[in-house]
Amino acid sequence: MARISGKIQKDVQKQKPIDPLWRGVGCFSFLLFTVGLYFLIGFVITQVNIANQTQRFLPSPLQNGIPRAPYTLIDYEIPDTGQNLGTDVVSIRRITFSWDWVDLTFTLFFSLILYALMVIVYGIINPPPKDEVAPYIQRRSGRSR
Repeated sequence: MARISGKIQKDVQKQKPIDPLWRGVGCFSFLLFTVGLYFLIGFVITQVNIANQTQRFLPSPLQNGIPRAPYTLIDYEIPDTGQNLGTDVVSIRRITFSWDWVDLTFTLFFSLILYALMVIVYGIINPPPKDEVAPYIQRRSGRSR
């Protein structure tokens, strides 16, 4: 059995570690994209439903538009204090926070596509370093064991 004499050293390129600030910026941008996409999809679905009322272009199961399924999380009515703040002030009497299953489904679908495209573009712009591998040692033929 043959022995390899010496050590095979590979050149390791030292990379600078990523600054934590940029990791925070990346995390914030993913959150911003997701929340922005949720509101954009809600707006687009509303506009599609309005356009579908004037001229029908959606298939027959969706003749009345894309269905909405809101789910109310917070519905709070602010009690009246009895004080008149003036005529110019618009008083908010009810706070409602709800989300929609349809919007969440579309958001999940489109955000996965957006994140996949971002990873592909990042991989093209900043490719990982190639690992140097030891050369393949060929077996000598003709020698007996």
